[in-house]
Amino acid sequence: MRELTLFHIGDVHYPQIIDESTADEKDSGFDDETRRKIAPKKLNIVMRDIVSRADSEKGNCIFLLSGDITTYGDEKSYKSFVEMLRHLLPKESKPSEIHVVPGNHDIVRNDFADNQQYDHMIRTWDGVYKDAELIRHDSVREETVTVFDSSSVTILSLNTCVGCGGKRRIVGDLRTKILDAISSDANPADFYEKLDTPAVDVDHLISVESSIKARSNGKNLPVILAHHNLLPQHEPRVEIYTELINSGSMRAHLLNTEIPLIVCHGHIHDDPIEIITIPESRGKLVVTSAPRITKGYNCIEIVVGERGFFLGCRIKHYRLQGGSTMSLNKTHTIRFCSTSEFHEKGHKRIMECLGPLNCDATTRGVDYRKLLRGQDTKCRKTTLMSILKEALWFGLVEISNVDEPDLDDWHIRKVVP
Repeated sequence: MRELTLFHIGDVHYPQIIDESTADEKDSGFDDETRRKIAPKKLNIVMRDIVSRADSEKGNCIFLLSGDITTYGDEKSYKSFVEMLRHLLPKESKPSEIHVVPGNHDIVRNDFADNQQYDHMIRTWDGVYKDAELIRHDSVREETVTVFDSSSVTILSLNTCVGCGGKRRIVGDLRTKILDAISSDANPADFYEKLDTPAVDVDHLISVESSIKARSNGKNLPVILAHHNLLPQHEPRVEIYTELINSGSMRAHLLNTEIPLIVCHGHIHDDPIEIITIPESRGKLVVTSAPRITKGYNCIEIVVGERGFFLGCRIKHYRLQGGSTMSLNKTHTIRFCSTSEFHEKGHKRIMECLGPLNCDATTRGVDYRKLLRGQDTKCRKTTLMSILKEALWFGLVEISNVDEPDLDDWHIRKVVP
């Protein structure tokens, strides 16, 4: 099996987070040198952990930034974080491995009328990666990465901030009352509210659906990167137009592709994982949110089987725990294939290798290999481990201690006769 790791980074809100430390600070006059030694900055801890894990992947990883890099959309803050990120990421990181979308806090609302609210983001990334066009607010950015032979992952960066910074006219009875309260000479067009309306250009949704369908041979996995959530957040948000107003259209276009895909977003400063399906579609949307960066980040491990089909993913929550420690908080395993699909998409020797296993008892790995030798099945231990792991993704077996490096330490039970 082959794997590709996505590092999913949520809202940064730079530079407000710079001074967030791991201490409960009450004394602003405390000695700075001592403070640095006993209470390191949260941002530094999280970023160092991301870089360390990325280095261990030896280049087989992609970085996803789901917007709100800044709080107020000023170019200086945006540029400062991007420059810090550039120095921290592995030197061999290519533009095709870095993906970023605008957040509602990133845009300059005063430039909305002239469609220049994204210009400072474009200038910043162009200054780091020449001619890479990492930010494409007026189109969908697509980058395809080969995972294994003909298998690939396509990252589609989607701007969900189309309506952020727009205006809502004061209409109806409220307008009448305002005009009556001031003067009859007032121009009704002068009265409006500034909005923070999340929306996606419908042409972009059509483009995404068409692009995904063109690659839907079972060996391409689409990953949608966006800022806003597809479903309402768990905690009620009492505010005008804060949910993605055409999220229903977006869900429909993505489900119309009839394949599993992953949607990565931020915005809500929380980390739910939600799976969206509808009865009449074979599509499956795995929607995952990254928390605010000072809480941690997500690692998404995408798994490809021996025959080049995507078997599923593991979404790992790395979180800042007590003190200054980053640790794995939870791992969520999500399958893309049904059990019945193993004939078509699974390793060709799955049936042969599962033959000696019993549904009523657990078999130790060392005993399992003896059973295979007894039926004259020849298979290297590493190959056998890979076959069993594929069977696990299809729900054909249960394996205790699957993280142990030696098959002999596994405990295996067949689930499907």
